Amino acid sequence: MLGWLVRIAHVVAIKPRPVFQTSWVQVPAQDAALDDGDATGIVFQFLVPISGTLQSASVLDTADQGNQLDVELCSGRFAGAAADAQFKLTDVEARYHIYRLQFATYADHEDNQTSDLENIGKAYKVPPFEEDSKWGWMWGQGIASGTPTYAAGSKPYLRVEIYPDE
Repeated sequence: MLGWLVRIAHVVAIKPRPVFQTSWVQVPAQDAALDDGDATGIVFQFLVPISGTLQSASVLDTADQGNQLDVELCSGRFAGAAADAQFKLTDVEARYHIYRLQFATYADHEDNQTSDLENIGKAYKVPPFEEDSKWGWMWGQGIASGTPTYAAGSKPYLRVEIYPDE
């Protein structure tokens, strides 16, 4: 007599991985024509989990130019470059480097344009902004490609999606 082969299936609940999404953060940009490689404006900061993985990022170009915009991300405050001056990091500041976002391809929405980067996959750590906090500051500076001009009231905005470690 043949026995029955019985398979027992284990049901495993799969929880979606939480994603932290920053609010739209204005990337400072000078109200003047910029040269290729110039800092668009001063260094800025935004709140993030102290450790995680950069998953994706988006930029909103309210100036409707579609010029490539790079954003240098760092784990610590850095001087960067003055607005409308060639971007630079000192040897010490380069130790804070996390990633350079390069927004090159845009979708035109008539009055503005957007660009998205997907599947970045870059792990990072930033110091907590106060003891025992799970939050810290990520620092950035915009870098122009081409010769964009950002008028008052039409600055670029950045949003980052992160898989937090905790």
